[in-house]
Amino acid sequence: CDSILYAIFWLSFGNEQISILIRYLEAIIYSVVSSAYIWSMVARYWKMYYYLNWVKSTVNSTWKIHLNSQMIERNWYLRHKATLGSLQYSSKIFIVIWFLFSMMYIIFILLFSKDIHHE
Repeated sequence: CDSILYAIFWLSFGNEQISILIRYLEAIIYSVVSSAYIWSMVARYWKMYYYLNWVKSTVNSTWKIHLNSQMIERNWYLRHKATLGSLQYSSKIFIVIWFLFSMMYIIFILLFSKDIHHE
């Protein structure tokens, strides 16, 4: 990967600038990929957590619904099954969060890294 980036930027930058640029690109790519993995695990665990609580609510409310029809309206897990209980809906939320955290991390790297400020 380093040799490809070196060949691309060799004509317009010096050797020191190329090595700094390569380190930044590696840090950015690593942060984006690793945070995507972490947020996919968070989304997976959220889905399992929600499903287990939804099952618990469903089992507990099966006979109670016949006595009180407002039971569904009071139970958070039963009310939000189509939104936060849906993988399609919740994955969009996690993608937005992942994107925001990745952008904040990239900005943090670019603003507070010592390599840029040495020039």
